[in-house]
Amino acid sequence: MDALREIFARMRSSPGKALGEAIAEATGGVNLVSGKQTWELADEKKHDIEAMKRCCDAELATYDKVSLVPAPYCFERVAILARKLKDFGQEIAYCEKYIAVVEGLLSQEKHSAD
Repeated sequence: MDALREIFARMRSSPGKALGEAIAEATGGVNLVSGKQTWELADEKKHDIEAMKRCCDAELATYDKVSLVPAPYCFERVAILARKLKDFGQEIAYCEKYIAVVEGLLSQEKHSAD
């Protein structure tokens, strides 16, 4: 959790700094795709499966660095776009990636509560 401490320290030292900016600074930009945060691409690239897959990768990289739950939007968009392309294997794979992360977090939370 050192990364989370660093993120919040950055926000305290620079009032007005957005969480996403602090995460980008603290993680070397793993939460960025083409220099933008994933949520910034949500509307403009929602029909671009490759961009949405890069957003999924960024969300997973952020999770690996700071254990923040990945935003589900890009995973959902990849699943929708893959289904439209009739690429059902890819649809399932991205759903399973997201579910695995969430289940892992829930499992960790349960074990820490015991």
